[in-house]
Amino acid sequence: MQVELHVVQGGRDSSTIVDAESFPVTGDAFLIGRDEVCHLRLNSRLISRRHCVLLQDEYAVRIRDLCSSNGTFVNGRKTDSYVDLNDGDIIVVGELFLRITISR
Repeated sequence: MQVELHVVQGGRDSSTIVDAESFPVTGDAFLIGRDEVCHLRLNSRLISRRHCVLLQDEYAVRIRDLCSSNGTFVNGRKTDSYVDLNDGDIIVVGELFLRITISR
């Protein structure tokens, strides 16, 4: 399975600075946040050090908020636990809107 995150809104035009327009999601756990250990490091005070994680296996891709200060949203809904992701879903982390593409 190939998974990518694509910047839809935010990034260079907001306080959340990212280096690219798309990011391949690799490995079983893909961490998003400000911390140096994160796979996708975002520079914004609206984003927690370890904000959320994408988990993937051979069957599904899921996202989980890691008790971040401002929350993680999928298609406009705040996530409280694991949420299964589908191709085209919109993930919001801070001011950054990301569209996920999943190809099997």
